[in-house]
Amino acid sequence: MKIICIAGLIGSGKDEVAKYISDKYGYEIIDYANILREIVRNEGLEVTRENLQNTRLKYGNTFLAEIVIKKIKESEKQKIILTPMRRSEDYLIPKKEFGSNMQMILVEVSAKVRFKRLSKRGRENDPKDFTTFKKQEKREFEIFNFKKTFSYADFKVNNNGNMNQLRIKIDDVMKKIDKSEPEVLLRQIVHPHSPRKFIIMGPQGSGKGTHAERLAKEMSILHVSSGDLLRDVAQQNTKQGKEIKHLLTTGKLLSDELVFDLLKKRLSKKDASKGYIIDGFPRNIKQTKTLEKTIEIDKVIYLNVSDKECLRRLSGRTQCEKCKAIYGNENQPKIKGKCDQCGGSLYVREDDKESVIKTRLKVYHDQTEPILDLYRKNGKLVEIKINGIKQPDEVFTDILKALGM
Repeated sequence: MKIICIAGLIGSGKDEVAKYISDKYGYEIIDYANILREIVRNEGLEVTRENLQNTRLKYGNTFLAEIVIKKIKESEKQKIILTPMRRSEDYLIPKKEFGSNMQMILVEVSAKVRFKRLSKRGRENDPKDFTTFKKQEKREFEIFNFKKTFSYADFKVNNNGNMNQLRIKIDDVMKKIDKSEPEVLLRQIVHPHSPRKFIIMGPQGSGKGTHAERLAKEMSILHVSSGDLLRDVAQQNTKQGKEIKHLLTTGKLLSDELVFDLLKKRLSKKDASKGYIIDGFPRNIKQTKTLEKTIEIDKVIYLNVSDKECLRRLSGRTQCEKCKAIYGNENQPKIKGKCDQCGGSLYVREDDKESVIKTRLKVYHDQTEPILDLYRKNGKLVEIKINGIKQPDEVFTDILKALGM
């Protein structure tokens, strides 16, 4: 077993480091902060910085580490990331249990750079001025004794630069920690005959697009979004493009035959020959039966999310007009209104307005949910239950586990 502990002050980028290592090298993230947030919510409290700190003080210095040890032992993974390291006990108690299998990476960033990043993040509890930032940081040093915690670091990485520079530094560290190839490559070797044709389903805001894109990259297959496909064709100066644009802008329903014809043409192209994951189709029983006559689907991934959580996620959601990247409550862009990936402008889609969302959720329950029973009966359905506590990385890990990867 290999366990990497990620430490750093607020705004250091430790979450980005954990996600990068998880995505590229196949580590499962166990997040102390998420466990603490769950405890706070279960006690009926609002998740604020003060309530989180007070809860740690209330239960003592060891309780989180003890929960984490149990989670590590229950995990099927042999590669684990523990983050963030706050108290020294968060590190020392698991270290006593797992010994030399654990190593710590400390992400170091200057105070001015960290404040600049936090001020752009736009979260409610983030400090609005440098004086407040320093006061909050002083308080955290008093509670957590960071100097002692950080003194156990095996590797130190400076993150005052950009993300590309950080990734290079992390890769250098990983050469020393994890000498094996990135797990993405290993999975392709170990599972050469894994199912290659998937459908991903779930209500609006469940994360279908995000997880479909990640799974497509993980398995080197094609991600086909029926919504993006229709919007792309609508931009073309053709008879069909104009027809689809008219239907979309007037809110009229597109025929099942039209949507399926576009999908079938897209899946016949060369880049779909290695497999694909379909997002946004089928939406009703008729479409399902049409699809099943033409394509043998291996697995249907169902993201089970409550309406309340979907509404929370979709409030304030924006999409890049160029690369189609999506931003929401959990992943705000670094610069407001600008895409982190390509710099394109972000906009609120018409179908992400609250009144429209509620209508779409009703249509989903009435027309799309019955499809799940069909796939459940034939053994193709893979259900992933999601609550508001789980982070995207945790959900993606659950998907991979459910698919036997």
